[in-house]
Amino acid sequence: MSNLKTSTAEIHLKKEVTDPNVVQATSLIIDEWEARLPYSPIGTFSQDTTFVKLIDHACFRIEIESQVVYRTLQENHTPDDGEKCPDEPQDLKDFDVWIQDYPLGLDFQVHERSIPIVESRERITCSRCDGSGKTTCEMCRGSTMVTCSKGFFSSGCGGSGQVEITRERKVLRDLDCYGRPMVGSDGSQYRTVKEVIGMKNCSECHGSGQVKCQKCNSGLVQCARCEGKRKLIRYISVEQKESPVKGETSILSPHLPSFRSAKICPASKLKGNLCFTLDQGEPVVSFNIPRPEENEVLANAMKGYYESDQKLQEALATGKVFRQVVKIYNCPVSEYFYSFNGAEYSIFVNRETKIVEDLTGPIAQESDNLLDQSKEFAKEKKYLKSFAANQKAKTLLSSNPWEIKARKALVDTTELSSLGIEKSKQLFSKFFKKTPAPETKDDNQQI
Repeated sequence: MSNLKTSTAEIHLKKEVTDPNVVQATSLIIDEWEARLPYSPIGTFSQDTTFVKLIDHACFRIEIESQVVYRTLQENHTPDDGEKCPDEPQDLKDFDVWIQDYPLGLDFQVHERSIPIVESRERITCSRCDGSGKTTCEMCRGSTMVTCSKGFFSSGCGGSGQVEITRERKVLRDLDCYGRPMVGSDGSQYRTVKEVIGMKNCSECHGSGQVKCQKCNSGLVQCARCEGKRKLIRYISVEQKESPVKGETSILSPHLPSFRSAKICPASKLKGNLCFTLDQGEPVVSFNIPRPEENEVLANAMKGYYESDQKLQEALATGKVFRQVVKIYNCPVSEYFYSFNGAEYSIFVNRETKIVEDLTGPIAQESDNLLDQSKEFAKEKKYLKSFAANQKAKTLLSSNPWEIKARKALVDTTELSSLGIEKSKQLFSKFFKKTPAPETKDDNQQI
């Protein structure tokens, strides 16, 4: 298999994006996310901040498809076919199955093939029949007699030597609930029954319980192994099987920071475009990418896959990879730099999944401030206010719209409760209090 390498795009671990359409699309994603945050210190992101630059940090999803070939030597025996055998069969002690040029499909489908080694052919005497071509009949065990059968297709006795003598007679049918005989389908009140009136010798075995074996002649049958030819051809074959093994791994750019969660963050659920393909006749261990850092990162990802993928490990324990196709998808996480109130910050965005996370900017700082407030309120035993501040902080850390709504509802309910019973009554009264009927007032009264 000759190497075939196709690169559809340059691979960069870190690259500045200057396309205004991409910058605008990224800004809109942040706008949509920030608008969902009820306690954000930024009013409208795109209006209240100034764009500085956009950096793409490459995350890669790597798909690996390996065609694994298994080869084993197997000893076989077949009835003598009359063909010539070598004077001395080849000694296969040092025979290497992996250097043999046997036909391969290599199309990532399952193929099985048995390849006889002609040089290993040897004519031997059949050990099952000791070269006689005959073996003892398994049915009668060489006695030529078997037990007389009994069943639907046989009138035999089952080995007893005796069969029953019967006769038929008419008997009245059972009575119905009124005490009258029931009537059959023929309109008769009688039915026919058989009764045993004696025993007699079986007509099949004449009372002996044994009959002649129909399978053999004189207790012997043709040897099934050599088919009566007395000789066998012993030979060695290569049993070859091809089987595909699919796997997947991913690698994050070393320039990315640690996100709060590995399950839901800009670097999770990686999606992107195919940027590199490598198809070769052995396991891929290097990509020969001009930039050393990118090449090393991807090579380490492949090494980690080989060490961790259980299916491939099991396959390589008994087989070898004869073809492997590696496809690399670039799934970048963007770092959006902006200025706000005279200071520069950055925020991370995945344009495919639209997941946004702020780690050090004003929104993250506000979340930290709220968490500090929550701790202070707790020390002062203002538990409702502490809980409300804690929930506000968590709304600023969430990327899930439903979670944000649920936490805001908790904050509203908690803050309403913290007003106290009297304040709550006053707040609710304006919604439920009935308007009184107009009354006549003097000049000093206000309506």
